[in-house]
Amino acid sequence: MSKQFEVMNRKYKEYLALQLGEGKAKSASAFEDYNYIAEACGAAKKLKENYDIGIALATDGLFMGYIARQFGFPVLDVKLGRRGNGATWNPMEPISKKRIKDKKVIVFDNDALTGRTLRRAATEIGAYSPQAIDLLLTYEETPIYTEKYIGGKIPRGLPSPAEITQKNWAKHGLDRIVEGWESVEKGIPRGWLSGEKGININYRQSDVYSTSLFIPYTKILTLWNTRINVPSTYRKVQTLQKNFKPDYEAMKFFKRKIMEK
Repeated sequence: MSKQFEVMNRKYKEYLALQLGEGKAKSASAFEDYNYIAEACGAAKKLKENYDIGIALATDGLFMGYIARQFGFPVLDVKLGRRGNGATWNPMEPISKKRIKDKKVIVFDNDALTGRTLRRAATEIGAYSPQAIDLLLTYEETPIYTEKYIGGKIPRGLPSPAEITQKNWAKHGLDRIVEGWESVEKGIPRGWLSGEKGININYRQSDVYSTSLFIPYTKILTLWNTRINVPSTYRKVQTLQKNFKPDYEAMKFFKRKIMEK
């Protein structure tokens, strides 16, 4: 890791420690990829022109919020926690109607697997009568891991393991029908029946299916379109992956700001 990355990570972790505490700051993701940072910097520069205020949802939304602050864009941080089918809402700094009313608001988060936290955020922000609430996610697609299905339960808003695997086979033009399950808890099919050849195919319990058809010894079931479960309350949804290109001049500005502190 370069000296610049070390400094950026240290400054970012110091910021996270103030917001979330030392423990969560240490385990949080760090800056590792220049293109990723350049995309976020390009987004921050453009968002400043189109929005009045940002709301970063902790923990993962704080990354974009932190970068946006360096460009002089006002951002409020909020800590959300999942609770049952809903979520808790804990602003880390005061949020008032004066700051939100009739304003164009952009919410920062990394993805939207089930949409629970985004629903709660939209309800809370909407109570302050903004002009519009838009959303910026980091990922266009995000991995779904087998651990989401422990206990045989299917989380609200997510497909069943059978649906995921069936869809993955279909992407490759193959017709496969789920024949049984070796482990419902892990979402792993026991076997497949080929519609074309009538061949029974069995795999071991450790075998998990992904978008590349079949990857043994992984815990990823599929890549999930992160926009699917975004509540309709959000007027517009953008992602760093799809909607913003790296802006290296903006990244140079960001690095200078960080190094000055």
